[in-house]
Amino acid sequence: AGGLLLSYAVGDSFCTSSSVAEREIHIDFDEIPPLIGCPIDIEETIEFGNAYILTNYIPSLEVSDNCTDEIIITQEPESYTELAEGSHRITLTAADEAGNSSSCFFMLRIPIAIDQFSSGNYFITIVGDGDTIVRRMTKI
Repeated sequence: AGGLLLSYAVGDSFCTSSSVAEREIHIDFDEIPPLIGCPIDIEETIEFGNAYILTNYIPSLEVSDNCTDEIIITQEPESYTELAEGSHRITLTAADEAGNSSSCFFMLRIPIAIDQFSSGNYFITIVGDGDTIVRRMTKI
């Protein structure tokens, strides 16, 4: 918030009398950043030799601001970036028209599917990320 003191002086051109009036004007600036909520950590499996094409997470975000309807949202790394296996930090930033911004992040884990097969009523996927191998069973 800021203040500005304005002074007005009015004089009579035929006389030496004049009047002065002052008025202070306060201007409240938007200093509150937008609210942004990131998704929880996500896991996407890729096959050996392939890359994961990063999804655009911006349309699914919940974002609001106290003053601005137009909020600019960015994603880093950008959507459609090729990512290799491993853990990746995805950062989303929201900025309002006053220049206030806030960010959140989530982790995207990309393991490699080592093997997939059916067994009885289950579909089994074996995944690994270089350190750990996990078996996942999904009922068909």
